[in-house]
Amino acid sequence: MSRSEGDQCGGNLALTVSEGAVRKYIEVTRHVIETYGVDTYTRQNVEWLASSVDSLFNNDRARQMSLADFL
Repeated sequence: MSRSEGDQCGGNLALTVSEGAVRKYIEVTRHVIETYGVDTYTRQNVEWLASSVDSLFNNDRARQMSLADFL
């Protein structure tokens, strides 16, 4: 089962948050880290999460289809 399938029904999951909103908060988080400093563990986790964002918003994006697509 891929990451974009539900455990119960096996259907595609649609993200309910925009890519821009996620990336915006990653940049804010990085700014706070640089300004105020955090421990190494937290810094590494933030960087790992930031690198994982690309896998969430990859080419598996849900494509909105119209009725005409099925005709």
